[in-house]
Formats: sequence, C-alpha cells, structure tokens
Amino acid sequence: MAVGYLEITGKIAVSQFWPSGESDGDTIRVTLDPPMKAFRFRPSQGAPAIPTKALYNAGFFEKDKKGVKKFKPVVQKGQIRIRLQGVDTPELHYLPRVKGAKNFRQYVGETATVELHKQLMKAGAQTVPCRVVTAVDKPNDAVDIYGRVVAEVLVPVDGNKELHINQWLVESGWGFPAFYNTMSNPEINLLASAGSQAEKHHRGVWNRLYAKGKLTPFKWDLQYRRGGPPQPARDKGPLIMPKLFRRQCAYEVKVRTGKFTGKFADYLKSLRPPDKCHATNDFLKLNGKARRKRLSDFVTPTNRFLVTPAGLVFIEKAATIVDSKNRPIRDW
Repeated sequence: MAVGYLEITGKIAVSQFWPSGESDGDTIRVTLDPPMKAFRFRPSQGAPAIPTKALYNAGFFEKDKKGVKKFKPVVQKGQIRIRLQGVDTPELHYLPRVKGAKNFRQYVGETATVELHKQLMKAGAQTVPCRVVTAVDKPNDAVDIYGRVVAEVLVPVDGNKELHINQWLVESGWGFPAFYNTMSNPEINLLASAGSQAEKHHRGVWNRLYAKGKLTPFKWDLQYRRGGPPQPARDKGPLIMPKLFRRQCAYEVKVRTGKFTGKFADYLKSLRPPDKCHATNDFLKLNGKARRKRLSDFVTPTNRFLVTPAGLVFIEKAATIVDSKNRPIRDW
C-alpha cells in the first residue's frame, strides 16, 4: 500500500463535457494552476509537501499510424488528463481498435456526463478550481498506460467544504464502482459503500443494470452523438458493466466481420493477455495473496455475469514513464 501522496492543483473547464465538448463522466482534463508549480509530493501523510517537476518531463513512446514511435507527454499544453479512480461511468464513446468498428456508446452515458456537468456548474462559473490527489510512492504509480493520472478530484463547495467527485458519481448512481489492485482497502470500501447505497435506492445506472446478471444484447445503432443535444428520455435502456461493454464491442465487430466465431465467453477466454482480477472479498481479506482469476471465469456460456461491478478488483497493467530521451523517471 502506498504511503506517499501526490497533490495537483488546477482548474476544470466545464465546457469540456458533452455535449459542448467530448469529455465523458470519468475522464477529466485539468489545466495546471499555477502552471509550473502545480505538483507537490509528500513521502508520507504527515510529511511536508515538496514541489516536484517529475511529471512535467514524463511521458511515453507510442507508434503513430505509420509505425513511427513518437513521444507523448503526460502534460500537454499545460493540461493533464485524469482518470477518476474507482469509478466507471457508462461509455459515452468507445471506438474498439478493430477494423470495421463504430464509435459505440451505452445507455445513460450521455445522462451521466450531463449530470456531472450540472454538478460542476453549481460552483457558479465556467471554470472550477480543483485539487487532484492520489496515494502513490513513485511517479510510475500515478500514471496509467494511456498517460492519464489516476486520482481523486475534489472541487470547492459551500465555502471551505470540498465535493469528492469520484464519490459523488458513485453515490448518485452515475457511475459504477470500478476497482484495481493499485487501490487501498479504505479506498475500495469507501466506494463500495457508496455504490451499495446507490444500488439500494435504484439510482441512475443501477436502475438499468442487467437483470439477474443477464448480459444485454448489443445495439449496433447506439453510437456516439457529437454535440448532442441531450435526449434524457431516449437515453434509457439496459446496461452492462462498462469494462464488459468495451470487450463486447470488439467481440461483436469481430463476429460480424468473420474474425471470430463462438460465444462471448469464448472470446473473453481467447484474449491475450487475459483480463486478470481478484474477487473483491478475497482481495480485501488477503490483499496481495488473493487468488488471481480471469474475467472470463465470471461470464457463463449463456451470457450471465456472476458478480456485480463491485465484485471484482482488476489487476492494473503497469505503466513505465520516461523522458523525451527514453530515460526512466523513477524519482520525484
């Protein structure tokens, strides 16, 4: 479990969210503020915060369409992308890396994003100050394989109070709890409890979740609508866990194009590398000693998902950040 803490100060432009922008409910672009002094790290909870420039120089190399490796920095034009830790909102837009794919979406994806937009607008401004916090020890710990900082986002409300966006999304039912092995037990328990309350009261996504674990049929015509406008009355329909939906998208495209034959459960088993996870209860009790399983273990040949979204802790793929000369960044 990490004992260090990274804190980032910045601002959120509310216009980035759909329909005026393309941001969805669980990925936020934050403009660093102050631009060159926004990152502070403390090696333990009681230690003083020390300014750090480690992530200003960080990034990773990825191949472009021509196969040429190019450096992609974590900080771009004074901004960073945040993946909200422990939250997965229904997909607003998802384009599988499969030939013949469309930019698919899920029901409630538009509504969840609009509700977050409304919540942020309660601050009374188009740009909202924020704090980004994450428990990490090394720079690599803070960033996922897509270059996003995985963290919690807090915005000021009612004077000195702060709204915990991650928790609010789950409590309000606009996002599912989504756990990874990089999270601590208290972080998981907090969001699991929030999700339980939302489920108990049938809020948002829980009112649309598949019945008795039955995975919903795929809808080819449910695709991203750039610019909206919002149609909440038409954004209602059955849902599956977003992580399953993303894999379902690729599966359906491959079946339609003749690249795969077999059931969805067979497709999950065929993935290399497989999606590895722990049962949440095992992870909380045994932590690093919990038995590793595969996502395919929880999907039956008759398309039933055997646990709820909060029932699994996924093993996060490790990121390796480097500088523009491909030298690893190991310290703050």
